Amino acid sequence: MLQTNKINDIFSIRYTQSAGLITQKANDGLIIVPISDQLKHAKSIVALKQVGAFIWEQFNGQNTVADISELISQHYDIDQVTASNDLLEFIESLDNLITPLN
Repeated sequence: MLQTNKINDIFSIRYTQSAGLITQKANDGLIIVPISDQLKHAKSIVALKQVGAFIWEQFNGQNTVADISELISQHYDIDQVTASNDLLEFIESLDNLITPLN
């Protein structure tokens, strides 16, 4: 039961893009450059391909992780479990480029 609650907690989190970033669309992707001293431990430059850029746009403070997972599943026509697992891995890879709101 505790495991299920922890998973539900993760999927109820809303993220926003951290302050101190410059983003630039590039082809079908996105380039993210941290410019804030608070983000000095983040990777210097992050290049996202099309799927990563789509997910990045969903970190708007409104969508929960569950919402984003559903959007990925629908947009890319993949099963919900794969979308959720890939999303959680992606969130982890972003280091402190996104900020949880709850």
